[in-house]
Amino acid sequence: EELEQLKDSLQQCLSMMPPDALVGLITYGTMCYVHELGNQDMPKAYAFRGTKEISSQQVAQQLGFAVRNDPRGSTGGQGSRRFLLPIEECEYAINSVLDDLQKDPWPVASGKRPQKCTGVAMSVAVGLMETTHMQQSARVMLFTGGPCTIGPGMVVGTDMSEPIRSHVDLQREEKNARYTKPAMKYYNAIANRAVHAGMAVDILACNLDQVGLYEMKVVSEKTGGAVVLSDSFSMHVFKASFQKMFELDQDGFLHQENLSAVDA
Repeated sequence: EELEQLKDSLQQCLSMMPPDALVGLITYGTMCYVHELGNQDMPKAYAFRGTKEISSQQVAQQLGFAVRNDPRGSTGGQGSRRFLLPIEECEYAINSVLDDLQKDPWPVASGKRPQKCTGVAMSVAVGLMETTHMQQSARVMLFTGGPCTIGPGMVVGTDMSEPIRSHVDLQREEKNARYTKPAMKYYNAIANRAVHAGMAVDILACNLDQVGLYEMKVVSEKTGGAVVLSDSFSMHVFKASFQKMFELDQDGFLHQENLSAVDA
């Protein structure tokens, strides 16, 4: 139900975007998948392990950027056209991927949390933009319905008997908060990469329980991104806030200002 609500909101906002806006799609669970939108006849995605930290160089290599004699693509913007396309050119492809998108097929044992490699997904998204659109005013939008439970950036383990850290745990540096400092260090590094690349990172989190925003918030704070918290993707506060991000001005441009400079 939550996934269907999110897919519906995504498809609505895609229809609101300017036709020349570049879009891409990354999904994650146990693995992180970068979807190729340039081939509408045969959907394809490139998988990254959710338990391993991924650098921008590794993203470029696996996706075929900046690799000599690689027949899959080329450097820079030309190679990225398999993954980042104007919405008018890939609307059918991205909507088809969203229509077919299902819950993570990896089984979840009784008493376990689903495996979510949120940290890896965020790093791959930033790495993709670093490789193809450096300093070109991009936005990464993270949608999450639960805490990161595997890989770099994890804030709690998969065993349900292990509670996620509370405010008291953080203050006293209890055992339940043992993931916090490594996660904050990891997300701070991602934030610095995003700032250097000239992109903003938005976090849209919907869950009745904690999602690990305490550790992740530095990414939005440093990049000037937005943070939206709600209990469910079906609630009005999420839907209205998400649509607000895609409002157009009288000239048909998004109400977003990126890479601006302020003279004091």
